[in-house]
Amino acid sequence: NEFVFMGSYGNTLRGIGLLVEYFCKNTDHTFHIIGPMEDDVMKAIQQIITPNIIIHGFLDIDGIELHNILKRCNFLIYPSGSEGCPGSVLNLMKKGMIPIVTRWAAFDEIIEYGYLLKSINYEAIQDAVLWTLGLKKNRIVEMKKKAAKYVNEKFTLATFSNELNVF
Repeated sequence: NEFVFMGSYGNTLRGIGLLVEYFCKNTDHTFHIIGPMEDDVMKAIQQIITPNIIIHGFLDIDGIELHNILKRCNFLIYPSGSEGCPGSVLNLMKKGMIPIVTRWAAFDEIIEYGYLLKSINYEAIQDAVLWTLGLKKNRIVEMKKKAAKYVNEKFTLATFSNELNVF
């Protein structure tokens, strides 16, 4: 019942307010926020934050602290309204997290590896969390391995380089 969000500046466009609202009301789930946050966003959420929401700030992608957090989580949640598939989603999938994302933060095959949010609202987050609770442990393990394998094979420097050479 632990979820992770990793992002950088521009958190309001990435749905951090919605996630804080959801997890403040659903304190039986732990929510980890990784990455820098604007001062005004931090000030706003600190006034309402509950003990189940842990703000870690910037962490080294290959560091032991992030590794220890991810050992406790199965799902990354990223209800962004902008971007295209962000590096944070790919990096966390590479480390075995199952993505819960909007179409703006996804690649075409996302539903084969995780959950595509139907909207950017409270109910969509709730539906996604309920979906995670309905998964059996062996299915979660299978999905984590599948997500990591896909990203480790498809999103590499070699494949990126090959795609650039086509042009």
